[in-house]
Amino acid sequence: MLIWQGLGDSINDFRRFELRLDQLDEVNEPTLIYRLQISFIYLWSPSLLRKPVDWQQHIEVTGFNFRSEHGNYTPPQDLVDFSTQAGEVSEEKQINQPNVYFLGNVPHHLAI
Repeated sequence: MLIWQGLGDSINDFRRFELRLDQLDEVNEPTLIYRLQISFIYLWSPSLLRKPVDWQQHIEVTGFNFRSEHGNYTPPQDLVDFSTQAGEVSEEKQINQPNVYFLGNVPHHLAI
């Protein structure tokens, strides 16, 4: 609820102006991520802080994620094919696709 109070206006502005969707209700929608069981991960070590037992199956603690110092990673061809098949995002395309991947916390030059 506290997070929604801080981010709700920004989320609703994004939904309304960018996605052309209705605004989310202030009473029910702070729990939307839990009700829909939207998967998400926390990138800290489970050795540092274990996943709480009351967290549901769609929440994971995976450990830290370090970028390779060598920078010689080549993605598998099926990943390249998948990432290029979507093409450019436009207003004509529907946002409610079965699989949506957000790379919001990835530096733009690293995003595929």
